[in-house]
Amino acid sequence: MSRYLLFILLCITSVAFALTPDDCLFYASFDDGLDAVQAKGARNAAVTGQFAREPGIRGQAVVVGAPDTRLAYQTRDNIRLDAGTLSMWIKPLTWSDDDPFMRVFFCLNDSGAPTQQDGGTFCWLYHFWRNTDYFLVWDTRPISIVTAPDPKLVGHVLQQGQWTHLVGSWNGDDMRFYVNGQWQSTLRMPNPRLLRSMASEFTLGEFNRANAADTALDEVRIFNRALTAPEVEALYHFSLQAEPAQEQEVTATPLTSARQVRVEVTAPAASPSTAAEYSARVSLQHVGQHTVLQTATATFTDLPHVSVDFSTAKLAPGNYRAVSTLLYKGQEVAVQEAPFTVHAPPAWLGSKIGITDDNTVPAPWTPLKADRRAKMLECWGPRRVGAGLLPTALSTAGHEMLASPMTLSGTVNGYHLKTADPKLTWGQTAPAKAIYTATARTGEVLVSTRNVLEFDGLLWITLTVRSTGPLRVDNLMLDLPLRADIATLMQVPNNFRETGFVHPWHGRVGAGTQIWLGNEDGGVQCTIPTAKNWLNIDRAKQLQILPDTNGCVTLRLNLVDKPSTFSEPITYEFGLQLTPVRPHPKGWRMWRIANPDLVKQGTLFSLFYTEGWAKGTSYPIPGPGWEQRINANAAKGSPATLYFQPYSIWSGIPDYAQFASEWRLTTRGVPPPADPNANPISFMSLCPRAHSWSDWFVSTFVETMATTNKNLLWGSTYFDNVSPNACDNTAHGCGYRDEYGVMQQEIPFQDYRIVQKRFYTAMQQRYPDRLMFNHSSGFSNMTQLAFTHGMIDGENIGGPLLLQEKCSYANILTLDRMRAEYMGHNFGFVPIFLTEFNSASGGDMELGRYFVQTEPTEVMHVVGLLMLHDILPWSAYCNSEPFYRWWAVQDAFGWGDEVEWQPYWKNRDFVTLEPSDSNIVCTLYRRSGKVLVVVMNNTDIDREITVQLNFQKLGMKAPATALDAWKATSCDYVDVYCDAKGILQAAPKPGHTSGVEERLPITNGHITLPVSKRNFRLLLLE
Repeated sequence: MSRYLLFILLCITSVAFALTPDDCLFYASFDDGLDAVQAKGARNAAVTGQFAREPGIRGQAVVVGAPDTRLAYQTRDNIRLDAGTLSMWIKPLTWSDDDPFMRVFFCLNDSGAPTQQDGGTFCWLYHFWRNTDYFLVWDTRPISIVTAPDPKLVGHVLQQGQWTHLVGSWNGDDMRFYVNGQWQSTLRMPNPRLLRSMASEFTLGEFNRANAADTALDEVRIFNRALTAPEVEALYHFSLQAEPAQEQEVTATPLTSARQVRVEVTAPAASPSTAAEYSARVSLQHVGQHTVLQTATATFTDLPHVSVDFSTAKLAPGNYRAVSTLLYKGQEVAVQEAPFTVHAPPAWLGSKIGITDDNTVPAPWTPLKADRRAKMLECWGPRRVGAGLLPTALSTAGHEMLASPMTLSGTVNGYHLKTADPKLTWGQTAPAKAIYTATARTGEVLVSTRNVLEFDGLLWITLTVRSTGPLRVDNLMLDLPLRADIATLMQVPNNFRETGFVHPWHGRVGAGTQIWLGNEDGGVQCTIPTAKNWLNIDRAKQLQILPDTNGCVTLRLNLVDKPSTFSEPITYEFGLQLTPVRPHPKGWRMWRIANPDLVKQGTLFSLFYTEGWAKGTSYPIPGPGWEQRINANAAKGSPATLYFQPYSIWSGIPDYAQFASEWRLTTRGVPPPADPNANPISFMSLCPRAHSWSDWFVSTFVETMATTNKNLLWGSTYFDNVSPNACDNTAHGCGYRDEYGVMQQEIPFQDYRIVQKRFYTAMQQRYPDRLMFNHSSGFSNMTQLAFTHGMIDGENIGGPLLLQEKCSYANILTLDRMRAEYMGHNFGFVPIFLTEFNSASGGDMELGRYFVQTEPTEVMHVVGLLMLHDILPWSAYCNSEPFYRWWAVQDAFGWGDEVEWQPYWKNRDFVTLEPSDSNIVCTLYRRSGKVLVVVMNNTDIDREITVQLNFQKLGMKAPATALDAWKATSCDYVDVYCDAKGILQAAPKPGHTSGVEERLPITNGHITLPVSKRNFRLLLLE
């Protein structure tokens, strides 16, 4: 008797089990081959390559992951979009959960090209990175919903040689994940369906980045509905008898600032096709009493849950309960309650710490100046903005950027818009902020802008188009025309491949977008927080960069190119941030992320070692033993850089239960429960548009530093994970429905700026000598980064990406990308680069190579790039010797603010190179009669390079020889070694490099020297 027939018989004869044979759409046992044993659609497997089998959890299993193999099945009738459950058993054969290679066990991709309705969907069950196992859904916007194991319920999910049962379910907008029969997490999509389209096939066991047949899969089942928790547990035990499911789940979540409580009722057994037959009668009562204070009845639609908001404005502080009576077809089926507490407002709510008036300009900026007659505004630098309907001038770093005034064009209500000679109305022109409005009329169509310029060079523009009746918009387009000789570089956040030299480009606004255009001296970043009211034939071309042959590079904002009618005025927001956003702080070149026992000069930091220092993420109270550890490090000369995640919240803070719901990124479902025993570095991402977060975060830091932490010897702060989150929490004003009714997320850049600016101001007021660092690799958000001193970048191009490049940055960090993202001089904040060699390495042998070898080519390549571009290194994740040697060279040379940096693209008066090659370059550092010469061979061929120096223009007498400063320098460095098992261990003593003097002859100003591929030579002239 086949196992599936036995399954059918057991289902028929078992009266307690909720499943029937019709519930199972697809079943592959792999006992007799790769075809499915049973399927509502096609059973046949589409097979590429050879698949081995081995003993399974029952019968036989299939071994997947080998190169050039593919195992696919048809989706038609085997998967339902509205609801379903995926169940499978997985056994790693040669790996465990701490393995870094991605492995995808189930893959359902979208149906092809993204639709304008954002219908494309991806659904994966996979192991992503070390100890990260996910059931994931995301769509073409992209919005991702990731359900993951709960660390309190399960530790390492996948263990070598052990079978693990993974289950993922979807039910309308609801998604759940189970491990070995235990529920782990639940999340929701902001739209009624998680899955809205799919390809014709799904695959099992592909995308193995280890390129090895190393994973066994067995007992793959797909069901036509979301199984209940008891049914999932039954599957795990191979039992067909399940306990009855819980009829309803009830939660009551305070929305404190809104003075409301949200009661959510979920019927787990409801599906999209049956949910409308349910309703919930909900009442509010005091705990222990039955007097009904408020009541409401809500009917389910096509979702398995419904919510009701009650006002708490007239409720006295105290304990209450929400009581829900669930009805099915009008009949009561369950009664359940959820407690909640109404709190008195906390003392920090409404705090003014760090908030200044518009007459106060913090250091290092200068007050704004306004010339109303000339219609010109000026802030520090100077940076200038020409006031009009849209900017008529944008000047930074001594350059006028605009080739011509910014323009709005389009056809509205049959009129071609005329926006010349607008009416300008001045509002305030205070030292910190200037406001003006401009209007232009075409027939009954009125276009207006509200323009706000702040002291750091951020111009925020709100554009509104209105009429006496409906707006019939054929097209609407904004053009920012920049001079081609100024806009030579571009930066697209989180897209390093599009960052570098200016080139034709197009992209989507999505939840928020930032594009920077400029050169090595400065530029302008355009920030767009939302695509609301952007209506486009092709959303992938909402933004365009259009270089032309007339000396102009145009950034085009295609607001509307699909004829549309609006019943209300339409509004668009965007910011133009001039860069640099600030000057570098004094002494910045002497910042060193180094061991204080080995480096004695400069300002020393240990940036990351304080992760986990506090009782919880962003809750600034030291955990056990941390004050002693921090103070001991300070005694060595390296005061702590306190680690924060300023847009994340730990579930253990005293105010979590009261405010978590209004701080989070969505109104879907409920936030994780308060847990004072939660892991200190666990967190929930949040949105700062709820301004109570700014009140809590800034005032808590200031108050604890003055009281609880008054004896803590800290030196700076480190903000991690500061890249803005996309949000659709309508409770605080984020998110909107587009023209298709699809919920879209937004990024409230202005609110992230408020938190950063407020914290920075509070620090300047109380601790003006302390520094702030941001870590936002791949996302240079200039609206925030004005209010920090240094920015750490590079982590986003490590990990799997660097692994794909065989641990070489050669194809990642091109010279133009270095100048367009990582250099910092054109942005204002101090750049710090974080290497990622060992986090990208696939095993101990590779790890050992980058740690134990003193100067691997790949590491030296990065060191040379940092030298060329005047970037500070973070000596992490590789052998530290080159970084300590670079610091020793600096000390011998004499390093600091007085050093003049002359980069390779603007020093032709001083130095020329042979052969002439854009990847053979030379940067100079000068001070008081000495020159440090960095010659870089950024090619893949060893080269002999001749350096010709103009000593007269360098202001020095030609020396007879040049000292090889790199070889001549001695240093100590943090050392490691590989033990007999190949495991890296910290060496008991520091490593040491002894310098050897080598001089190169200078003949008629020429120095000829060999430079190996992707490497550099460092010469001292004096």
